[in-house]
Amino acid sequence: MAALLLALVSLAPLPVLAQTSTPATTSTTTTTTTPGSKKSTKSTTVVVNVNTATSKELQQVKGIGAATAKKIIAARPYKSLDELVSKKVLSSKQFDRLKPQLAL
Repeated sequence: MAALLLALVSLAPLPVLAQTSTPATTSTTTTTTTPGSKKSTKSTTVVVNVNTATSKELQQVKGIGAATAKKIIAARPYKSLDELVSKKVLSSKQFDRLKPQLAL
């Protein structure tokens, strides 16, 4: 009986440790309803990791097109988001507008 139990235990699959990785994008949906109105407004905020996101993922951020995504990718890696301005990838005005949607 002990030999059978030992054989069964050895055949059991080993647990696989989950790999931790930072997703390139994170999405948050907010629904708001104005008082006295039946209409609700949905807004989706996309947060993109500038060091790992693909061009397509970067373009999900409102204000980043194909050309800007290409510049962001070309100037990688970034140690801080402020480097987007210092490396002349974004203007300071663009950076201020997009910063809440960008991450490292």
